[in-house]
Amino acid sequence: MKKKHLCTVIYLLLLLLQPLWLWLIPQPIGYQSAWLAAALTLPLLIPLKGILAGSLRKGIIGAYLTLPHLMFAISEAWARPASRWLAVFQLVLIICYWLLLISRGRQRKAQQE
Repeated sequence: MKKKHLCTVIYLLLLLLQPLWLWLIPQPIGYQSAWLAAALTLPLLIPLKGILAGSLRKGIIGAYLTLPHLMFAISEAWARPASRWLAVFQLVLIICYWLLLISRGRQRKAQQE
């Protein structure tokens, strides 16, 4: 699988995980808060069209938008044992997404030289 496609799949998983975790999964693991789910999910929709098209620039914008999710996942993994496995899963997705984007950027730069 190409890095571009893998980045898209990971981003879509992140986009799917937010409303599941924050709205649909019952407590004590989830929050059952539509407002929190919307506040954390809607910004991820901004670069979605470009990410689906394989744009590296939109992927980088998506990486910036995952920063609050990274902080949220770190605090959840630290403070809430009930949802720790979801937080760690989100951390792994975000870090893999970033590493794949860095790799794609380096590969693109090497092709331009």
